[in-house]
Amino acid sequence: MGSDLLSIGRTGLSAAQKSLQTTAHNISNVNSDGYSRQKVVQQASAPVGEGNIVMGTGTYIRTIERIHDDFIEKRLNGAISDHNFNNERYFQLSIVENIFNEINYEGLNTSINNFFNSFRELSNNPGSETIRSLIRENAKILLQNFHRTNEALDKAAENINNNLDMATDNINSCLSAIASLNYKIREIEVTNGESGDLRDERDRYLNRLAEYFAVEYYSDEAGRFIVGARGVGTLVSGKLYQPLKSKSPPPTEDHPAFANAREILIDDKIISDRFQQGKVAALLETRNGEIKIMQEKIDEIAWSLATAVNALHRRGFINKEVELDENGQPIASSLEKATNIDFFKIRDNQYKAASLIDLSSDIKESLSNIATAMEPNAPGDNRIALAISKLQYEKIAANGESTLEEDYLQSASTVALTSGKYKIATEQSEGILAQTRSFREQISGVSVDEETANMMKYQRAYEASARVMKTADEMFKAVLSIKP
Repeated sequence: MGSDLLSIGRTGLSAAQKSLQTTAHNISNVNSDGYSRQKVVQQASAPVGEGNIVMGTGTYIRTIERIHDDFIEKRLNGAISDHNFNNERYFQLSIVENIFNEINYEGLNTSINNFFNSFRELSNNPGSETIRSLIRENAKILLQNFHRTNEALDKAAENINNNLDMATDNINSCLSAIASLNYKIREIEVTNGESGDLRDERDRYLNRLAEYFAVEYYSDEAGRFIVGARGVGTLVSGKLYQPLKSKSPPPTEDHPAFANAREILIDDKIISDRFQQGKVAALLETRNGEIKIMQEKIDEIAWSLATAVNALHRRGFINKEVELDENGQPIASSLEKATNIDFFKIRDNQYKAASLIDLSSDIKESLSNIATAMEPNAPGDNRIALAISKLQYEKIAANGESTLEEDYLQSASTVALTSGKYKIATEQSEGILAQTRSFREQISGVSVDEETANMMKYQRAYEASARVMKTADEMFKAVLSIKP
């Protein structure tokens, strides 16, 4: 009987000791991000019969339970994906919006207006060399702003490409880690080992993946832990994972190349447009949406302006003596370098117009090559200069539906409105994420007060079990000391 009592005390001592260790583990991880508190689950050992009496045999540790709610964890991953999508969209759109911010400097719209206004001044004084110089300087500023805007948009796209490269590396690192943890967890749980900390670590990697895309995960019938990206498919199955690639594929009709555009691929198949939520979708949506649209819009404005100005300027005559025939018509040989002069150098289509637009060689060569007159030998004629100045208010942009200024401001304001929308969405998703983290903390987080109380309880149980063993030992010694 003494030995049975000693055995029962030993089981209680062992259970209390393990409970104290688990409590200490919880307290030491009170500030560990993503840690789920653990709880020792005890159960009475199988009783034994002695005659008509059933006797208890003590206790044993059935399991170390990880306090975790999978539904809340999936809600948390969804909130992480939503917030990172909104936040990244707002951040990237703010960069694009700042390119068209003309509060702190003379931007593209101002320089377009200044260019046309200088032609209006020339129409008031067609013979002024000073105003011609002003026109050329304003034209140079206009070209600089076209080039600057195009370069800034290219830089924004390039920055997104670099972010996609880094995102792909981070995603692959997480996928590899999850696959490795799947293998370790499976090995430990087969032998009834404790895998709570490894599962927490896997959840943290899932949280990191959720920053980049909407994560889906489950355990299949074979017990394999499956992780996938919504819209893309399975990326991890048990201890195997599918790495992603980021590279610039050759341009096609569906994927035109601009700013060395990066795409994400699996086995050389482009899957970029299939990602949902998270940073990856936000980066691609901004690059392929607002940045590309604004690049095309600036190209269109540059081309529309240059072609419209050139069409009028070619009809004009510079202040140069032109010989006339007996009928008062210009002699063809004398018209050379007197008319049909382009003001801008521009290609015959809109592609990359903003980056390639320049002054024509004639305008660079001499201020005298700026035409003002509709007829030859008419130095006071201002009709060409006046016609060019009126282009400022004519609907020559957006296929004749708006003026250059209207087209530019409408496009810039669309970016600003979209940025404002995502600013509000970011604030809202941040609140939802904080609330979801709070829910998780309430369920899985460590309470120091609760763990301190548990520590005192298990300490008393340990002391009591030790006293039981001491009592059993004394009883056993007493029996042995009895002399026959």
